[in-house]
Amino acid sequence: MKPLVIAHRGASYEAPENTLAAVNLAWRMDADGVEVDVHLTRDGQVVVFHDEHTRRYGGSRKRIAQCDYSELLKLDVGRFMGEQYKGERIPLLAEVISTVPENKRLVIEIKSGPETVLPIQSIVYESKITPNKIIFISFRRDTIKEIKKAFPECIAMRLYELFQMPFTKIIYPSLKRMIEEVTEDQLDGLNISLVAAVKQSFIKQIKNDGLQIYFWTINNLKQARFLIQAGVDGIATDRPDWLREQYKLM
Repeated sequence: MKPLVIAHRGASYEAPENTLAAVNLAWRMDADGVEVDVHLTRDGQVVVFHDEHTRRYGGSRKRIAQCDYSELLKLDVGRFMGEQYKGERIPLLAEVISTVPENKRLVIEIKSGPETVLPIQSIVYESKITPNKIIFISFRRDTIKEIKKAFPECIAMRLYELFQMPFTKIIYPSLKRMIEEVTEDQLDGLNISLVAAVKQSFIKQIKNDGLQIYFWTINNLKQARFLIQAGVDGIATDRPDWLREQYKLM
């Protein structure tokens, strides 16, 4: 079975990331899933945005956690990618959930802390989306542990960014440490970055331990083909249509 094609922040190569435009474009490109990032606002809204503040795409520097959603709605987060996206706003998680088609998945990366779990619970249950459509991921160990407790029926994966020592080629954090942490926290797998020292044996060990393995963010043909052949469970890419085309060629 080919890995799931996960559109990283939506189809973010062609549309402004984490907007409804990028999400809907990814669905039209037949992505298996869409990954979005979420933060909690001052007034308790769960919004879809990557950074802690809005400077990179919203123009002015507003810290998400210190703003009410009404303030964030005034920002144009689409125009930087062209006039056709002028007027795109920071969406609510509930709005993104409402776009998910049948047999597709939403990957929710939680950027904020455990205080985000209860608001997400309310949103998910009110939306009536089925749990098998949601995958939770986070770099924060405290957050992902709490979300797994709140949603035991959903897949929850720990995010790790890998680093490779220049001469020894040793990977940090070590595979042993990652597997131990994920197993101890009763999570379902790892979602990690790719470095040159990752070989098929590395991936095989994770799968042999009964864990799922996803990689982010793959826009390189050589890397994509390696991961497809290695049998990983999911690949996040800014270009879901391109990755889907590679599947047809293999």
